[in-house]
Amino acid sequence: MKFQNEILHEEYHAMMGTNEWQKINSKAIYVWKTTGMIVSSVFFLITLLLFLFSYLYDWPLLIPIGMAAIMLFLAVLLIFILPKIRLKIWRFMILEDEVCLQYGILVITQMLIPMARVQNVSTKQGPLLRRYQLATVSISTAAGVHDIPALSLEQAKELRDKIIKLAGVQDDV
Repeated sequence: MKFQNEILHEEYHAMMGTNEWQKINSKAIYVWKTTGMIVSSVFFLITLLLFLFSYLYDWPLLIPIGMAAIMLFLAVLLIFILPKIRLKIWRFMILEDEVCLQYGILVITQMLIPMARVQNVSTKQGPLLRRYQLATVSISTAAGVHDIPALSLEQAKELRDKIIKLAGVQDDV
């Protein structure tokens, strides 16, 4: 599924010989599935509490049963469906004059970050990323921070250094 501006962008960079969309690391799916399990566990505990309160205070069972159905739907979505879709859609491309990002699920966003606007580039790891030996590259501009998630440690370092060099900014590590 390609949008008109994406096709034009790809044609331009294909002519320039720089069309190199890269995917994030496939281990990202495990990070997102684990995150989905954690979120689903919280919803599961809330559902158990609703069943407990329904029993203790003679509340109607409709609320906890409805919550259980919603929780089950969200668990399937967060653990099995969304991680695969996110992995399939997430792309990035580093060019001499811009960083291109493509991500999203319902709304697919294609973001172009001009190198001239890059103020800071850093890498970060949370506990889940660390467990799978992955890192996120964060690109700071005046408009905000843009992340390229779930890259191998070596790829994240190389990407950070490449963006720093192309943008002419100082390393923030």
